[in-house]
Amino acid sequence: MASDVKFTVKDAIGKQYLTPAAVSDEIRDEFLKKCRSSSWKLLPVSIIVSAIVIAVMCLLIYFLRLFIFSALGLFCIFFPAFAVYNIFATAKAIKKEDYEFLWGEVVGKTDSGYKIRGLEEHNAHPLIGKKEYNPGDRVIVGRLNDDLNLISES
Repeated sequence: MASDVKFTVKDAIGKQYLTPAAVSDEIRDEFLKKCRSSSWKLLPVSIIVSAIVIAVMCLLIYFLRLFIFSALGLFCIFFPAFAVYNIFATAKAIKKEDYEFLWGEVVGKTDSGYKIRGLEEHNAHPLIGKKEYNPGDRVIVGRLNDDLNLISES
């Protein structure tokens, strides 16, 4: 199980795998704007997916007389609720300035994101700038709450 992102970041800084980065106000504002908008994008997607699941459940109940409410019903309730929670958590983190920027080195790429030296337990995703990185590339790692994102200035 992966440990807490903030603890792992502090540990990586202590081991000098990561170093604090000073970014321009433009990059900081763009990072925060994209993080805020990505949390808002989850809400309509969750509502659409929940509506589709409810429609499938209704069709199954009507035509096959199957009652499969338990797992699918909980999914339809909790997925939009999580999206709303994510919006508020992101807004609170931005207000509390619970974010930081660090220089790091890309170690490799997996199906679920990029691995950064010192943060191998966690995945980082490209957010600003380049979308593809090679092992050994130096990048800025932006952390907001427990999310890691990659930023390139070019």
